Amino acid sequence: MGQVDLGFCVLGQSLREGCGADTIMFGSLIKGLCAAKQLGDAAKTGLQLGRRMTKEGSCCKPNVVTYNILIHGFCREGEIAEAVKMFDEMVAQRVKTNVITFNTLFDGLCKNEDVKVAQKVFKEMPTCGVVPDLYTHNSLIDGLCKDGDVSAARRVFEDMPDHGVVANLYTYNILIDGLCSHGDRNSALRMFEEMSAKGVVPDITTYNSLILGSFGVGDSRIDKATALFDTITQKGIVPDQHSYSTLINGYCKIGSIIEALQLVEKMMMQGLKPDDVTIDIILCALSKCENPDEVKLFISGMSDGRELVEEFSHCK
Repeated sequence: MGQVDLGFCVLGQSLREGCGADTIMFGSLIKGLCAAKQLGDAAKTGLQLGRRMTKEGSCCKPNVVTYNILIHGFCREGEIAEAVKMFDEMVAQRVKTNVITFNTLFDGLCKNEDVKVAQKVFKEMPTCGVVPDLYTHNSLIDGLCKDGDVSAARRVFEDMPDHGVVANLYTYNILIDGLCSHGDRNSALRMFEEMSAKGVVPDITTYNSLILGSFGVGDSRIDKATALFDTITQKGIVPDQHSYSTLINGYCKIGSIIEALQLVEKMMMQGLKPDDVTIDIILCALSKCENPDEVKLFISGMSDGRELVEEFSHCK
C-alpha cells in the first residue's frame, strides 16, 4: 500500500469515528496526490479534492500551503488558467500569499509563455506584502528574454537592488544569452565585464553564449569566437559539446574545413562526439570544399576519421 492510499485509509477511519478532518489532513492528501509524478489521474484527483475544499460551505478551508500545492499542481499539469484562478481566489478569500505562491505561479506562467500575465502578477506583489526574491527575478528575466523583450528584462535586472536582491551567475547567464541571441553582443560583453567586476565567476554557459553571439555579427568575427574559446581552456574551464559545435559551425560557414576538423579531433580526444546536427554541417561543408584531397588526407590521419571519410565519399 502506498503512502497516499494509507492517507485515504486514515481519513476514512477518522470520518467513520466521527473525528472529522482538518485542513492539514486534506492538504497532506492533496500534496501526496499532486506529487505523483507519473500518475496523472492521481494528480487530477488531488486537484479535484482541492477544488472541493475551496467551494463555499466546505468544512475545511484551504490555507496558504494548500493553495500553493494546488497552484503548483495545476501548473505542472499545464492548466495555467486554473492556476491563475486559484491565485485570484486566494487573494479574494484574503488568504495571505507568500513568495512561494508567486514563484510557483511565475514558473508556470513563464514556461507557458504567458509573460504578460507574469509581468502583471509581478507588479501585484508589493500590494500583497510580498517582496520578490532572486528566483522571482530570474524567472521573469528568463521569460522576457525568451519572449524577445530583452529591454524589459534589463529593466527588471536594473531594479533588483531596489528589492534588496543581488544577481547571481544564473541571472547574468540569462541576460548574456538573451542579448547575444538578439544580436547585441556589445551589451553582452559589457554585462560579462560587470559580472566579473562584481566577483561573479563565469562558467561554460556564459562563454558558450558569447561564442555563439560572436557569429551573430558576421562571420568575420571568427577570430573573436576563437579567442573566447581559447580563454575557456586558459581559465581551466573544460569546453563542452556545445562549445565545440558552435565553433565548428562557424568555421564551416566560412569554408575553413581544416580548422573545423581540427576541432572535431580535439573534441573526440576529450571524449566528446559531434551530434547529428554538427555532423551534417561538417559533411555539407566537406561536399563543397575546394581542396577535397587535402581534406581527405587530413581526415585519414585522424584517430576517429574513418567514419567521416566514408561519409565524405558518399557526398562527393
